Amino acid sequence: MKTALTVIIPVYKTEKTLDRCIESVLRNAVDKIILVDDGSPDNCPIICDNWAEKEPRISVIHKENGGLSDARNAGLKQVRTKYVTFVDSDDEIALDTYMPLINLLTQNPHIDIVEYPAQIHIGGKDEHRLTFNDSITDISSLEQKKKIWLNDLYAHSYTCNKIYQTRLFHDISFKNGELFEDVLITPSLLKEANYYATSSKGLYLYHSNSTGITRNFTNLPQLLQAQLQICHEMDIDIMSKEADRLYLSLVNTYIDICRYTNIITSLPYRPISFSSALTSKERIKILMYNFLGQKLFIKIFILLRHLMIVMMPAYIFNGLTF
Repeated sequence: MKTALTVIIPVYKTEKTLDRCIESVLRNAVDKIILVDDGSPDNCPIICDNWAEKEPRISVIHKENGGLSDARNAGLKQVRTKYVTFVDSDDEIALDTYMPLINLLTQNPHIDIVEYPAQIHIGGKDEHRLTFNDSITDISSLEQKKKIWLNDLYAHSYTCNKIYQTRLFHDISFKNGELFEDVLITPSLLKEANYYATSSKGLYLYHSNSTGITRNFTNLPQLLQAQLQICHEMDIDIMSKEADRLYLSLVNTYIDICRYTNIITSLPYRPISFSSALTSKERIKILMYNFLGQKLFIKIFILLRHLMIVMMPAYIFNGLTF
């Protein structure tokens, strides 16, 4: 299998952004692009076929609608290159992204996964950049895999800003019908990997989508349960000090569930430790969480939001994330 890269692009109801997406990928060093038309009811099937006619690197799969996971799995069955990555059809790849990453993988063929920078939620209120240092980590042991996950990978387990050795997917596929498929599949891929790399080069452009799964607050309980399921599978004790940052993330999701939905869910309670990495806002929020306890903290939080009290409560609560 040669050192080459295939890009899988699932396509569904993105006729306004599809050309932009494909053009951005073609401007990069890719050997193959697989467009997976997931039964899109708009002009996407025609756009895909038009691209395949004029660009030999592009092939098209037309299938009945089965969701994002099913579309990615269909694309994976057609991959014949050593490396594979994914791009959503409403996103873009910045110029000169893939070439330095392929060079890195060529020089270090033992790397199984490489993660690169991303501009997240472009156009949204919470737009931010995800950056990395250049590093290669041996994750052959379970403890190293857990360490990588706890070192904030749980917070950026996006599939699209990573390049994978295709062999990782031989016995692993995206779970059809499951929400937060990226979160669920990443730990499984980590288990098959021996070396995980991060790069400061390249940029994935992740556009904000107000109708996307991650923007639907009613889906938050599934996200919480997915994270808890992963902790169980990876033998991570969320009550331990080493899982402090992960626990903070779970608390934040739990707060949003209580804030935006009427869905009843649960999260084990424990006091949260302070660390030098915390902001002053986070410290205030943690102090109240520890002092009041989980249930009373949530009740006060929702009450203050409901009453729209500004000043001090707004400073403490509004827009705060762990």
